[in-house]
Amino acid sequence: GWTYTITNAKAGSIISANDKYYDSYHKWYSGQAFSYYAVSLNGTDFTDIATSRTPTGEDRNVLFTGTEFYSYGRLQPVPRSITFSKSSDFRTWTNPIEIFKSTQSNIEYYHLSVIQTSSGYFGLLNVYYKGNAGQDVEQMPPYADKEHTTAIQLAYSINGIDNWRILNNGKEFIPKPAGVKQMFCWMSLINGIVYIYTAQSNRRHTTYENSNINGRYYYSAEYKISLSDLLKYVQ
Repeated sequence: GWTYTITNAKAGSIISANDKYYDSYHKWYSGQAFSYYAVSLNGTDFTDIATSRTPTGEDRNVLFTGTEFYSYGRLQPVPRSITFSKSSDFRTWTNPIEIFKSTQSNIEYYHLSVIQTSSGYFGLLNVYYKGNAGQDVEQMPPYADKEHTTAIQLAYSINGIDNWRILNNGKEFIPKPAGVKQMFCWMSLINGIVYIYTAQSNRRHTTYENSNINGRYYYSAEYKISLSDLLKYVQ
């Protein structure tokens, strides 16, 4: 069975490195979300040590390369795209820069979950399809085909910073089950296995459909792929 310990960690991206635990999360101020960075020695009690003065969105991902911390956020409010910051100590961060942006007017990038491998960096890219006429989340029904849905694509960069490209011919890396309109993903590499966890919903990503309590109709699933199989996508 599971054993639970209550912590003061905020919901975000938490990693373990150098015998410490590192948490990147967000807070909202004046309609914009900002990055906060916290550290814990025991995985239970976290202390804030840094924040970003540049808005970086809700969704985030941090990783440790062995020498530096990388933080991936989201440029906001629109168009949504992926930002990058780095730090040598998790306390002093470079100013977020835009590193990955859609070239299609009806597509935006919500979130990028990244892992480091010996052959480069792989990212699960959360792609958001706006309204066909460019409408954002305020659009009212009816909705057509992909309007206000999200999908997962596989992306790759040699250095994890620039020259990101989408693999798998732009197809959904994890196809959404029947009826699912939104799927978001995060991944971790552990002992040669890539673990992928989703949050998915049958509702579209609009203010109208999300007027209920946030998260009420979301559920999660686990997927696994070997690192050797993942590497085949760039061969």
